[in-house]
Amino acid sequence: LRKLQPDLPVLLMTGYGSIDVATQALHWGVNGLILKPFEKPAELVQTVRRILSESWQKRDAVRAQSLRPLFDVTEDLITETSPRTLEKLVIETVTGLFHASFTCIYRFDSVDSQLKTVKILEDAPTSACAAREEMLCQLSSCVGVPVVANTRSMGSSSTVQFQPMLESAGLETLMIAPVQRTNKYVFCAGREAGSAVYTEADLEMFAILARQAAVAIERAKLYADLQA
Repeated sequence: LRKLQPDLPVLLMTGYGSIDVATQALHWGVNGLILKPFEKPAELVQTVRRILSESWQKRDAVRAQSLRPLFDVTEDLITETSPRTLEKLVIETVTGLFHASFTCIYRFDSVDSQLKTVKILEDAPTSACAAREEMLCQLSSCVGVPVVANTRSMGSSSTVQFQPMLESAGLETLMIAPVQRTNKYVFCAGREAGSAVYTEADLEMFAILARQAAVAIERAKLYADLQA
């Protein structure tokens, strides 16, 4: 369960209330322990509520901590005026912040209505690269909101259709964030098979970065056009 959903709160119920069991539970990362039998169902409900509340607080703390470097990064993006340098900077930023092994940006040009690859980070052309290219072309045209898809996920049913594509592309997890400006941009970040999956919190941060990056890219293009 932790591999599928790393931030999943876990409550352990047991009839063996020893110190050894409690120690093992903490070692496993269990969020709460309740002993059986318990006389009132309210005891279970209260314990679940407490664990959920603590889990939400932890997520908020992680989100706030993640926002700080994100603000610093977006400031660097906005101040860069060279389109090529900016594209490289965006790729490096996404790769670093989200520990992505596969990062790319797509641009749907409003002039000729063609989907173009702004940048794909790959070591060398392989069959997996070709599968990713085909997959992203399909997803980029049909995804309207930020989504995270994993090969083995308990998440939204809307991303189940992506799982076979991820497997064929050799990816464990993938985030997609479309941004509509003058052109439509689609930002993608993925991890290789066997890696830790992206969470909804990761997606939230990724979507924020994608919006800021799209603004920066168009600003840089406009600046370059004015300088020409």
